[in-house]
Amino acid sequence: MQQFYENHYGSMAGENRVASLARFIRPWLIENTGHPVRVLDIGCGNMKMIEACFGLLARGGVAKDDNCRVVGWDLSRQAVEEARGRHWEAEVRDITGAPVTDDEKGKYDLVIFLEVLEHIADTGLAIRNIQDLLKPGGVLILSTPNLAAWYNRLLLLLGFQPHMTEVSNLPIRFGCRFIGKLLGEQEGVQDVSAGHMRLFTFRALKEFLVYHQFKIEKVLGVSNHKYDFVGKAICMVWVGGSGNLICSARKQC
Repeated sequence: MQQFYENHYGSMAGENRVASLARFIRPWLIENTGHPVRVLDIGCGNMKMIEACFGLLARGGVAKDDNCRVVGWDLSRQAVEEARGRHWEAEVRDITGAPVTDDEKGKYDLVIFLEVLEHIADTGLAIRNIQDLLKPGGVLILSTPNLAAWYNRLLLLLGFQPHMTEVSNLPIRFGCRFIGKLLGEQEGVQDVSAGHMRLFTFRALKEFLVYHQFKIEKVLGVSNHKYDFVGKAICMVWVGGSGNLICSARKQC
């Protein structure tokens, strides 16, 4: 998996993802303006996404002030070096690599955890560590693909492998090869692996967070593809059928 992260870091900073993150950070930033707060971005990549998000918010009149300290963790050494080169505070760190130390417990007011959960085998350990890192009442912003997306429901109905649930690391979409053709991929040459190990439905994600003592405050369906007009329409009326899910949840203990 280490090579996967080295190859794919920084690939999530598209306009739709940045805008979705900004919608969740904006009210939190307004609420905490002037207060000394710490933000942890787990799976930060080269931190271009969080940088773009704060830039978008600043252009809309909500700027991050000097009281807001942002730290990034990522598995990719190259991504962390790039983030540091652009003057962000970042370190190579695995959220499931070691228990949270006593000094780190309750250190952060906000944890950002975007498109990471699905890449982790021990999701329970990851979310427990995030619980420990957050202050009482701290907020988690999390996003992950939706296994029960509208297109996956159709694919399964017709007997195809759901999208982004590859059965191997080979550059072939076994069970759903026509999608590769639609996307103009060169089968056997182009890397198509999403690296997903755990996939959640809307229902499963809600139950998972509540079990780990988070109170869900807001959930949105998201389409991360610019020209997915069908997906965008579905997101507006049916969160459970959207391609991706993003939510904010507050630590309850």
